[in-house]
Amino acid sequence: PAFYTWLKAHRPELASRVAFATGDTLSGSAARFLTAAGNPYIEKPFTPEGLQRLVAQVQARRMVKQPS
Repeated sequence: PAFYTWLKAHRPELASRVAFATGDTLSGSAARFLTAAGNPYIEKPFTPEGLQRLVAQVQARRMVKQPS
């Protein structure tokens, strides 16, 4: 969370390119952080296919945010 917070403050244009991998979505603080960030995430353990879907989500977000 600290790096993402710094990134949003200092390089907000890069924040939408971040995805998270977590093994702790059950804790309240992790769930609140992921909800507030709004970025894609994947839970550990994950499969290669799941990671591929996560990368595709990040790429799709970039395509939507790029000006035409």
